[in-house]
Amino acid sequence: WSVNMSWYDIDKIDNKTYVISENRHWHKFNTYYLIGEKYNLVIDCGIGLYSIKNLIKNIDDKKMRLVLTHMHWDHIGNIKEFDNIYLSQKGNYYLKNGIKMPIERVRKLLVRNLKEEDIPDYFDVENYYIETSDKGNIVKDGYKFDLGNRTIEVIDTPGHTDHHIS
Repeated sequence: WSVNMSWYDIDKIDNKTYVISENRHWHKFNTYYLIGEKYNLVIDCGIGLYSIKNLIKNIDDKKMRLVLTHMHWDHIGNIKEFDNIYLSQKGNYYLKNGIKMPIERVRKLLVRNLKEEDIPDYFDVENYYIETSDKGNIVKDGYKFDLGNRTIEVIDTPGHTDHHIS
């Protein structure tokens, strides 16, 4: 996997907070990268056209944990790059068993309205899949990530999905 720097926009909010955006995609997806003293937290991991882990390692190379706010295709495209995945109990069900949306629909949405030059040469949409995994760690309302110099609390926020967390 390569990183396309023109694909990603990186906004530094402060010395410990970054927003990595995929603004060239019609969905305009954001990943949040929170820097800690002990480890870093990645909140959602993008649509999966380009590696995100290699990009964020260039920002800060500490161990990282991935938090998935919910299991929609545009938030989980790079889950195969991460070993420490945290999500809600129902989200973990979808991580293990697959998301509700058929992969054919995901593939169409993934490349919808993209120019040929925006799609990596090595990327074959017909072979694109969303990994299922037993790597999920369940977090509940009130769970706290102690990054060292900051604490991030999980809040159950059902609405967009019934398993959404913030």
